[in-house]
Amino acid sequence: MDNIVSIQPTNQTVVHTISGYNIQVKDVVLGQKATILVRMFDSENKYVKMKLLTMEGQDYQNWGADDNYVYSWVQNQLGFSS
Repeated sequence: MDNIVSIQPTNQTVVHTISGYNIQVKDVVLGQKATILVRMFDSENKYVKMKLLTMEGQDYQNWGADDNYVYSWVQNQLGFSS
């Protein structure tokens, strides 16, 4: 096995271009909030990262029965556009 050489910790930034996403509602507290898992993908549909968002308050009340509202809300939260 190769030896791992210890160094001072250093930060590295990796930039990914997000081309699509999907969502999954993970948890709902009726009348209060919903926790939404957002998975993000690149242009080759390779998974890049995920983020958990919590929709609550007036945003949750505005959801109603229109699931398209959730997609619009997620895009607004993450700064995405269609």
